Amino acid sequence: MRRIVTPVIVLAVCATLSACGSSSAPPSTSTTTPSLTSSPKVALAAMRNAAHSQHSVHYVSVSSAPGHTIRIVADVDATEGIQRVTFTDHGQTGSGTAIVSGDTAYIRGNAVMMSVYFGFPKAKATKYAGKWISVPSSNPAYATDSDDVTFPSFLSHLFPRQTKISLVKAGFLIGVHGTVQGQSGVTLDATVFAPAHGQPLPVKQTAKSSDHLGTGVLTISNWNEAVDVSAPANAVPISKVVGG
Repeated sequence: MRRIVTPVIVLAVCATLSACGSSSAPPSTSTTTPSLTSSPKVALAAMRNAAHSQHSVHYVSVSSAPGHTIRIVADVDATEGIQRVTFTDHGQTGSGTAIVSGDTAYIRGNAVMMSVYFGFPKAKATKYAGKWISVPSSNPAYATDSDDVTFPSFLSHLFPRQTKISLVKAGFLIGVHGTVQGQSGVTLDATVFAPAHGQPLPVKQTAKSSDHLGTGVLTISNWNEAVDVSAPANAVPISKVVGG
């Protein structure tokens, strides 16, 4: 089972960084953050350190490519989270939810979601549409089904390895722009933004593929929010779905 992931890396932050989502963490008492303007490496390190000092976040990721659109809304913390997904794929519409609670991921969606996004064969996608399926951490599918549904996973995509980095100024935001090697060998131009004043918690990330066909925006807000997720009742074990 293979989950199809947004083509533009959770574009990350501003789908989670609402075109200027605000942070819930208290701002710094200083009026400026000189380090953000000193160099892209220093700015990126400051953003990374600020984000890693938190424990949860709300994000919204919106991306598109020819024939595809996807919107992901999520609330995640260190060990649990919930992700709500809506997408279109060449005229088909899929919707569903992924939850991580304890050491288990839980997924549910309509038939299109189960087939196109979660990768089930069409017959099984139809049979298990609308039903919760549990995927324990010991199952190989857990890695993809829990991707970006916990805070550590989200941060790993918020700060991918970048080359050719440079500083970008956008109003009261400072951005670090760079090149990222995306999925399937696609090269992405990605920029993560944080306030130039106060605590440098990322509020937005934008990205586009080198061929300009894929674009994405990630908006981030509510750092350190309370995340309360419960494991769905009566979920069908993935072993039964695959084997039955």
